[in-house]
Amino acid sequence: KILKCSKGTELTKDALAAEPTRVGYAGKPPSTGAKVYKITYVTTRGNAAHSPAVSSALVYAPTTPRAAGLPVVVTARGSRGQAARCAVSKHDPSLQGLNDDADRLNFSLVANGYAVIMPDLAGYVNFGAAGNPPSAYAGAEDVGRSTLDGSRALKAMFPTLGDKTVLVGHSQ
Repeated sequence: KILKCSKGTELTKDALAAEPTRVGYAGKPPSTGAKVYKITYVTTRGNAAHSPAVSSALVYAPTTPRAAGLPVVVTARGSRGQAARCAVSKHDPSLQGLNDDADRLNFSLVANGYAVIMPDLAGYVNFGAAGNPPSAYAGAEDVGRSTLDGSRALKAMFPTLGDKTVLVGHSQ
């Protein structure tokens, strides 16, 4: 279930080409522009009680999708640690090398017509608040639940996506 969705920037085809080139992407030129959204969605924690939680994510939607029925694409980029600024969706300027890595990964996919979601993990929304334990950093079940629930959130946003899910990324 998506709790909140806010529209971010709209990237033209030229803008989508410029930024990945700046960070070293040398692949196929974009076939589309993109819209960027920040969402929060319901997930569960990987603890024994499967406690309810909220996660956030950046969503990159092509203005011209490659085709109907494409797979749901979930990206994971290098980890940042455990602090409020470490949520990948914040693109904190002090973590520019990791931001560049995320942009290279996401922009190359959306520029070629794929809708992409890059989830934060449960625990990063409202980090440090009472009753909100931090992510079980590198805990497979906790990380897996936020990631897979991110795929469901993307499918809820774009029902014409297919039934397959592709996970792309590294680190945790």
